[in-house]
Amino acid sequence: GIGLYAMRFMVNALIAADDEHPYKSSAELSLIMFCFDPEGQLETTISNVALALGNKTEAGIRQELLDKKAKFAMANEHGRIPCKELHDLSHKIMTSEYHASR
Repeated sequence: GIGLYAMRFMVNALIAADDEHPYKSSAELSLIMFCFDPEGQLETTISNVALALGNKTEAGIRQELLDKKAKFAMANEHGRIPCKELHDLSHKIMTSEYHASR
């Protein structure tokens, strides 16, 4: 099921939806999707996180996500990653002051 950290990411997405930083909400939702399907959601998550952060390259974000996948993917759950393992990235997104244009 959905754990506490996934719920936190959802709440963050709701909070960020009314923020001056329009891409935070999409990035938070992408983190959840990445946790449940790392292979299928990698590219979308990279794009959304890059728009939210602005100060990190897509290559850097890709490496961070691939490192998390390599370290925390659970083979017995089809490669799913516990959302708590992406909490640090969620925190970076929510505290980012980057203003991307729409």
